[in-house]
Amino acid sequence: MPGIWAKEKQSHGPGCASLFFLSCKNIRFAGGRRTVSLLGPALSLRRFFELKIHQKGRLRMRLSRYFLPVLKETPSEAQIVSHRYMLRAGMIKQASAGIYSWLPLGLRVLKKIETIVHEEQARAGHIQILMPTLQSADLWRQSGRYDGYGAEMLRMKDRHGRDMLYTPTAEEMVTDIFRAHVSSHKDLPLTLYQIQWKFRDEIRPRFGIMRGREFF
Repeated sequence: MPGIWAKEKQSHGPGCASLFFLSCKNIRFAGGRRTVSLLGPALSLRRFFELKIHQKGRLRMRLSRYFLPVLKETPSEAQIVSHRYMLRAGMIKQASAGIYSWLPLGLRVLKKIETIVHEEQARAGHIQILMPTLQSADLWRQSGRYDGYGAEMLRMKDRHGRDMLYTPTAEEMVTDIFRAHVSSHKDLPLTLYQIQWKFRDEIRPRFGIMRGREFF
């Protein structure tokens, strides 16, 4: 697992290294070793550390060259602790209501979580697929959910006037794949899964990525 090594330059309070609580195992200080805490203030580490990031033994980058736009103040829209820390640590940046850009540190965390999920799915014998984010409305009409899903579904038309939608969930699409290719009990058991972006136009997105409109 990639680690982060840091050399302490100035005395400061506990929890200062918690910005990287999901990106490394520990941080080695000049005065010894301490485990990274899960929670703590999002301080400006540029002032305190000369930091090197090692990934697979190849990538070495000082903090001064790394893109880590930490914030000194908590944004007013952040209501819960996780949202405040992710914004202040420079992990995400809000693009619009319920929609976020994943910045380098946040993306590293997201990819690590995705890797863990893939490993567990593979261990259980499940098979990964990747379905499109844009779907035809015909499948949803067959299931009876196109008209009943409500305003949370983002609907659109292509240049030929065909009804399309941005995937709020993928049950219709995976069911269509399954019924087209599985015709015998000999093909079972079979579990397909995907990790993909979804969009639901929530009437009141809140709590950062916990209740966003676009999610992974």
